Amino acid sequence: MPHYYYRAATSKGSIRRGWLKAENEQDLDFRLTNLGLILISHTYSKSGAFSGLRFWAAKTVERKSLILFCIHMEQMLAAGNSIQVALEGAQESTESPQLREVITSMLADILNGVNFSDALESHSPVIPISFSNMVRVGERTGELVEIFQGLGQNLKWEDEIKSKAAQAIRYPAFTGLIILAVGLFMMIFIVPQLMSFLSMMNQDVPLITQALLIVSGFLVNWWWTIFLFPFGFLLTIRFLCKRSPRTHLKIDRLKLKIWFFGPLIYKIFLIRFTNNFAMMYSAGVPILEAINLNVKLSENREIMRRLQSVVSHVSNGRTLSSAFRDAEVFPPPLPKLMEAGEEGGQLSSALLNASYFLDREIQSTVNKIQSMIEPMLTLIMGIMLVWIILSVFLPVYNLVGNNGLLP
Repeated sequence: MPHYYYRAATSKGSIRRGWLKAENEQDLDFRLTNLGLILISHTYSKSGAFSGLRFWAAKTVERKSLILFCIHMEQMLAAGNSIQVALEGAQESTESPQLREVITSMLADILNGVNFSDALESHSPVIPISFSNMVRVGERTGELVEIFQGLGQNLKWEDEIKSKAAQAIRYPAFTGLIILAVGLFMMIFIVPQLMSFLSMMNQDVPLITQALLIVSGFLVNWWWTIFLFPFGFLLTIRFLCKRSPRTHLKIDRLKLKIWFFGPLIYKIFLIRFTNNFAMMYSAGVPILEAINLNVKLSENREIMRRLQSVVSHVSNGRTLSSAFRDAEVFPPPLPKLMEAGEEGGQLSSALLNASYFLDREIQSTVNKIQSMIEPMLTLIMGIMLVWIILSVFLPVYNLVGNNGLLP
């Protein structure tokens, strides 16, 4: 369906701009009229993709806006309002231009008979795919209020973790940049001048000084590679992942083993998984379907492989706890907790308890990272300074000693 970039006016006289799918100009005018907008001008786009959101495709809607959206939808639906009325209220109240354009498009789709979950899924580059999956569950079970409440709680938890992680690395990151800047300045400007003085002595220099000369010479001529290397590395990884699924799996498996950060990312996924799975299970969604829906929550192929292994084990008659244990999805103590929940008919409660323990471990990991990064940066700075000092003064000391100037 064609896309149009429109400029329209509201009943209060304010101007709205955005992109909307429509069959033709008359259909565009009709859709905007149904949304309470008066078409002023438009531009036609032949692209089959949702072009209007490509400008925002670099990032999803910010978490704060999504939290407010979930709270608004929960309260409006709990008050007995229809989805259309709730979305119209969210459209008026949101301050996010990305989310406003998404809601405008969703309202047009819903007015044309599209389900709420399908309308959400069509905007998955901007809205997390978990939203459409969970809303689809709410539509089937009639528990959209509980679904939005759960989504809001998950987003609040993720926002809290992100805030703590940012706070933990803010000072170390600033310190690291200072160390990098000082190191580059010394290597590019100070060390070459000192080395030119030592070269006039016409004597052999120690190995440690030769190493400093090599590093300094490289940075003088190729300093810009330090800034290009991260981008080149990421592009290479992305190219390898697209070219070979097996390589993609190996790289994703390696990501989960990176010291500190790999386990942290995995535990964050597990908490999201347990919370969503508990909501789906409580809503009456079959276990296999709930797991398959949660597979889409992760882009890591190793995690997807483990969850698909769980589906295979459960399909063959295994209990859920034993399937999770054999697939190594959860850390060792948690499958036992799930087993107790299965036997007592309290699986949902057991999953939430598992989420609580995982959250405690994440909090502890973040605190450990914060307490270890600062001493490590101080140690790196000290090693760099000692290296430069020894590299410069050892030749001078040897020269003075060879000339008999030392007692």
